[in-house]
Amino acid sequence: MHAPYFWDIVGPMVLVVFIANFIWSIFSYRKKAIYRLFLSVIFSLVACNIFWWSIGKFMAIVPFFQFIGVLHLLIKNNFRSMEKKG
Repeated sequence: MHAPYFWDIVGPMVLVVFIANFIWSIFSYRKKAIYRLFLSVIFSLVACNIFWWSIGKFMAIVPFFQFIGVLHLLIKNNFRSMEKKG
């Protein structure tokens, strides 16, 4: 892990996974898949943690909005279930 070429390979791979995860979270939100969206939040936070010393602070806005999406779907589903019962 102390070899300089390690981060030359892992760094771009993590960025590609971060972008793919962001696209996956958009599809998860559209399909109203709360668990997949929550997993996207966790994966995005891990990627932000890896890059925190450089661009991770700017990348952290993505999991923030993903988490807002999770909360929105939870609240929206809760109100729908209450309307069906009442």
